[in-house]
Amino acid sequence: MRVAAVCAVAFLAVGVPSAMSAPPEQWDEYFVDAQGDSAAAPDLETLTTGMADDGMAHFSVYTRIPSTDTKSTVIVYLDTDHSAATGDSAYAGADYSFLLFQGGRSLDFERWNAGRWVSATAPPGSWWSYRSPYLFVTISRASLGNASAVNVIAESTLGAQHDRIPDTGTVHYNLTPLALTVSSFHVTRSTRHARLELAAMRSDTGGPFDVASPYCHGRVGGKVVFATTFGDPKKDRPAFCSWTFANALVGKKARLTITFVYAGRKASRSVSLTVR
Repeated sequence: MRVAAVCAVAFLAVGVPSAMSAPPEQWDEYFVDAQGDSAAAPDLETLTTGMADDGMAHFSVYTRIPSTDTKSTVIVYLDTDHSAATGDSAYAGADYSFLLFQGGRSLDFERWNAGRWVSATAPPGSWWSYRSPYLFVTISRASLGNASAVNVIAESTLGAQHDRIPDTGTVHYNLTPLALTVSSFHVTRSTRHARLELAAMRSDTGGPFDVASPYCHGRVGGKVVFATTFGDPKKDRPAFCSWTFANALVGKKARLTITFVYAGRKASRSVSLTVR
């Protein structure tokens, strides 16, 4: 465990930038830690990551640090090459770290070099902010060697006490631009009824997309027809949009669409059919 002995100030110059990258429209990876497991150290409750369209990676740690705290640290570790041999093996081979000192009074940017952590000049465009209870850190992907993915650990310390998120392992996050890819699409039809099912994968986590409701759009005979029901995507089942048509629409041409929209990305499928 690394414990800071002095308050480094290398990062203060970029603490409040004149034009900082806005956090992403949607945070992409959200990790919740157990509460009350930190003893006297700051209790880390969540670790959140996100990638903005301008190439800036954002990390947020939710932790309440009392204004009277003058001794604790909160550290965000980043392993960018996924090799324990090139970084701090105690933190899954971390190559970079951000250290928040004394309840937000200063923050240092460090690199692992020749077997130890050394202070480094903060990359251009990077910034930090601690507004209780949120610690925000932003750094460009280019400053991380254009890493395609990063393993993240957050840890708080106060003397011999500490809290870590996750408790074991790391949070893996893909830094390449987010993409949504359709993994399945299915149409079910019956008399005066149609149902569209859609599932998608997200590139940043490699897992299923399950965080937003689908948009359902239908036109029959050139007029808008609203979906009767819809269902959100889950890890084990697709989203769906379902239409029940009036008798007067039987025999007319229909165009039905189901769409995911998230963080400026879209995955969509449509079908043309005749209402029967």
